Amino acid sequence: MIVSNSKFQETKIGKAPKEWKIRKIVDLFEIKTGTTPSTKQKEYWNNGHINWITPADMSKLNGKLFIENSERKITEKGLRETNLTLMPNGSIVISTRAPVGYVAIVKGKATFNQGCKGLIPKSLKEINSIFYAYYLLSKKTLLEHSSSGSTFKELSKKALEDFIIPLPPFTEQNKIAEILSTVDEKVQLLKEKKNKLKRVKKGLMNDLLTGRKRVKVEA
Repeated sequence: MIVSNSKFQETKIGKAPKEWKIRKIVDLFEIKTGTTPSTKQKEYWNNGHINWITPADMSKLNGKLFIENSERKITEKGLRETNLTLMPNGSIVISTRAPVGYVAIVKGKATFNQGCKGLIPKSLKEINSIFYAYYLLSKKTLLEHSSSGSTFKELSKKALEDFIIPLPPFTEQNKIAEILSTVDEKVQLLKEKKNKLKRVKKGLMNDLLTGRKRVKVEA
């Protein structure tokens, strides 16, 4: 049930319900940076099985919130001998350059390159990652404005740490996450149906317009 009779307060992020607190991201999440292990070290990459997420991987999600796979994967040795962080299940990954603002939740365990940063919740009793993933997605433009750079925009670790976010009661975070996830599931189903209809139409056009399938015409 969605209600709209809340009393509001003025905050650094604008009007917010009085029950909501306002915090910096660094107050709620550990911020991790990524890197690219040397590609000359074949033992870091050959037969790797650990997801190594890049902005390019995140660009292929097509509206999905969870990321389960990456094009390239690293080995245990690559993870162990470099400065990579193994993100736990349910952590958030955000692209911070080329471009800024892709957001996904890690499904399973994964690490990432220097085009991303990882957000690990400090308290699973206070923080719902799904809620915050949706929130950050809604603030893509603001995240871009917080970035700097002449050749290409990059959101620095410091700028991300200082980014202001709300802290609603945990039960409310959970409910909001549930509602938005349900809507997302319906959107994905509609996309799949639309894509299936497009494939059916393409096949029919090919068959009918070449005469491979004929239509019965009344005399």
